[in-house]
Amino acid sequence: MRSPALERFLAYADMHAAVADWRSEAQLLIGGPAASVLRAAPAAFLAEVGAAPAAGKAEHVFLAAPLHARASMTSVGLPHSGVLALTPGEARDIAADFNERLECGGARLFAGASGRLFCTFDAPLTVETRAPDLIQGYDLWDFQPTGPDAARLKKLGSEVEMWLFGHPLNQRRSERGELEITGLWLWGGDPIVDRLPPRRFEFTGTDVLFSAWAGCAPAAALGRIVHCAAAPGEPGFDKCASAPLDEAGRALRRGRVDALYFSCGTRCFTVRRMPRWPFRRTRPWWEHFDDSDS
Repeated sequence: MRSPALERFLAYADMHAAVADWRSEAQLLIGGPAASVLRAAPAAFLAEVGAAPAAGKAEHVFLAAPLHARASMTSVGLPHSGVLALTPGEARDIAADFNERLECGGARLFAGASGRLFCTFDAPLTVETRAPDLIQGYDLWDFQPTGPDAARLKKLGSEVEMWLFGHPLNQRRSERGELEITGLWLWGGDPIVDRLPPRRFEFTGTDVLFSAWAGCAPAAALGRIVHCAAAPGEPGFDKCASAPLDEAGRALRRGRVDALYFSCGTRCFTVRRMPRWPFRRTRPWWEHFDDSDS
């Protein structure tokens, strides 16, 4: 579906920039090039599970996203419905079973209050991963972990796939007509932290990283982040973004803000000017963010 409000902004945007991790990019845009960047997993782990003492010997943590991937003769694809959500009870059950049955070289699963899963390791790892929301619709083989410790994550991933095959939780999900969990996708990892840095932004939405600051008052807010889980044109997007877009447009026209940034997938567009009456012809928002030719 079209999204006229968003498309009016994109009609005046600069050429897009490639962004591998929009969460890190947002922190750098707000705090400056020297800003400390916090990854999603340690922030969410602190908010939902606790600091390092609660995790025992754990030093490094990843988010462990339950996936339903579909294998073919030549690929393993992640459909757009393939990132699953667990209930808190399901997360606790699968974490307990993982920790009891699997010997994974210092890896343990923890269940968060929201039903998210976290995988901790007993030593820091040097590895780069991709967020699952950025790889939906693609072949998972193209987004495997990279870096010196990537082999450790790949080995764990293979063991988890075998453990989940025929797992009682999957049998119950199948009986309820729900998608089975075929694997856990580790992402957003970094060393565990015992406190969050000062919140220097306002936030609207439900993003796993920026929601970790919920309840923390902004300290000299330098920017605003709006995260919409729904796609543009859907009712959920309009409810989330309509008021912030209107406010941002007025602020940009009046010179109260320098620029607006719109990220979707691996593309980010910058809008530095917004005439009171935009006359440029608009085109569907998905044409701006189509990275199939990148």
